[in-house]
Amino acid sequence: MRDIYTSGGATVSLMRSVPLPEAWNPLGLGKGHPMMYVNSVQTARPVRRQGHARCAITAMCQDADTEGIALWLAAEPDEDSISLEALCNFYRSVGFQDTGLEPRGFMVRVPRYTS
Repeated sequence: MRDIYTSGGATVSLMRSVPLPEAWNPLGLGKGHPMMYVNSVQTARPVRRQGHARCAITAMCQDADTEGIALWLAAEPDEDSISLEALCNFYRSVGFQDTGLEPRGFMVRVPRYTS
């Protein structure tokens, strides 16, 4: 699994991670899988809302699925670009789930296996 995924003006960077403590992930999402932390998702302002971040994240998720890696992130929107709710909805659309931890925005994506 790569540490950086790019598409157009979007860049997604990842870091290897230890399993999440139960206090951070009360639902146990991704338990038993190797984990990586989605450290950063950045899209250049002139090319936002054109699908570049979705393309980079989709490629990242496909690799995670292939390798059986769970992904986690803390959704933190830019102050002037998108609401937390809209950002969480975006991440849900690519398979991330809320962990149940407050404040909202802490999410995990369990690998999807295909045969």
